[in-house]
Amino acid sequence: PVQAESGMEWKNGRRCSTRYRSRPLEYWRGEKLLYGRVHKTMPTLIGIKHSSPMPPHPKRGEKPKEFKVESFVPDQFKHLVKLAAI
Repeated sequence: PVQAESGMEWKNGRRCSTRYRSRPLEYWRGEKLLYGRVHKTMPTLIGIKHSSPMPPHPKRGEKPKEFKVESFVPDQFKHLVKLAAI
């Protein structure tokens, strides 16, 4: 139990990290990490906000870019992801 809160878990008798791995963020496009308090300890990574692909030169009247949110938490914490993605 203590190791689960510190980012470790046991799989097949081996200790494994629970770290989420992803490609580098494109911060100039507004991508960011989303944090929330899933446990009662430190803030936890709950998702990543990605920008959707846009053409290099959008036409007039075209909608601005939208963001997609990739969630890393179970369904019981989806409300935290929605709040953090605003």
